[in-house]
Amino acid sequence: MPHIDSYLSSSDVKKALGVAGSIHFKGFSFDVFNRWEEIGDLWKSSAEYMNYLLDEGIRVLIYVGDKDFYCNAPGMRRLVNEGLNWHGHPFFRFRELVPWYYEARRVGRWKAYDQLTYAEIFDSGHLAPFDLPAELIVIPLLGNILRKMSRLMGEVMSAKDVRVELISQVVRQIKQIELAVLQPVFREKLATARDEELMRLAKVGKFNAAMVFTTDIRVPQGGALTSNVIFPALASFFTITRSLAMFPTISMRYQACQVSFDRVRHFLSTDEADGGKARDQFQSQVERESHTESRLGRVSIGS
Repeated sequence: MPHIDSYLSSSDVKKALGVAGSIHFKGFSFDVFNRWEEIGDLWKSSAEYMNYLLDEGIRVLIYVGDKDFYCNAPGMRRLVNEGLNWHGHPFFRFRELVPWYYEARRVGRWKAYDQLTYAEIFDSGHLAPFDLPAELIVIPLLGNILRKMSRLMGEVMSAKDVRVELISQVVRQIKQIELAVLQPVFREKLATARDEELMRLAKVGKFNAAMVFTTDIRVPQGGALTSNVIFPALASFFTITRSLAMFPTISMRYQACQVSFDRVRHFLSTDEADGGKARDQFQSQVERESHTESRLGRVSIGS
């Protein structure tokens, strides 16, 4: 890697880093390599450090070239799917790798969940950023978009859960609410929960509108719409208008299904760590409601 050595050993770089002028960068040293091997410290796993970073909420991007011999793609794929143990691992490992494109070319595949993004870059080796610099820039952008959309959809589902739970509570205790004349109180609670849900839905709508607007203004850039471009394009788009019109809806439903699937998977895979406390609390609540209804019935009969 002589180009890297010469760049990092230049006077401007050493001055910016505060390195003494007599020190020269060396990308690989056989002396250091042999000493590590002699003391048995040649190979050290970075999995525990990545687990710590991810659990601390720090975003991690792992990328690998499919032609990389040392850090090979199958091994890196197995590391992120089986070798890590962080809070989002049960959800990340079941995500499918999806293709990503740059200038109408399929340049790799990737997947992301929460703080972790993993990408494989086609036709690149150990120095993937040097082999395909422009294509690699797209990876953080794709990861941020998917992470942002998943987080927003999760917030919408959480707000919907609060509203549904509140409605269920009102339905279960409708008699007590009417008897105590608490309709205005619960009406205000329902309105507040609904406003919170609508506010989060508005964020999702604004995010989608920004993506659509960015796509629409990006596509026409860089060329004139001449007749030899317009008429073939019109004929082509006329045949796929229906499919194109469905694409935004399908994308939104896919995101919603993905969030719902993760929530169901988390619910089904969660152990009964409470030791049956939730069941006991539910039974106690039912008994209290039955006792309250019986007392109200006796008061009504006595009056």
